[in-house]
Amino acid sequence: MRADRTIVLAGASISVQVRDRVGYPFSEVLSYALPSLQDDDEVVEIALSRNGRNLMYASDRFENDKRIVLATVKNKGLALSYADDELKQDLGFVKEAIKLSPEAIRYASKHVQAKLKVRAPSASAGR
Repeated sequence: MRADRTIVLAGASISVQVRDRVGYPFSEVLSYALPSLQDDDEVVEIALSRNGRNLMYASDRFENDKRIVLATVKNKGLALSYADDELKQDLGFVKEAIKLSPEAIRYASKHVQAKLKVRAPSASAGR
């Protein structure tokens, strides 16, 4: 099943409502896929549109792809944490990411946070 593109695509296409009912692990469908499918453009894009955490399981080339990372950040700001360090240090890129999802600032490099004169909230903030 991990090698069957049709099954992985079906798993990646499950709606958020269904995903929430069947359980969290199924939302990270790329974690179960073989490396060839973790490098498949269509499979990865669908999986990322459902859950930004799939970026951590996608082929490394996706972590460097500005278009893919921005689309994923739009879905979930947390996705910036799985992007390549070079993107996290790119001031212009981080500004774009923040426009899409303000929470993305938490995952930018300290240098970029300092340039933006923003301190990322700690994980315990607001508790």
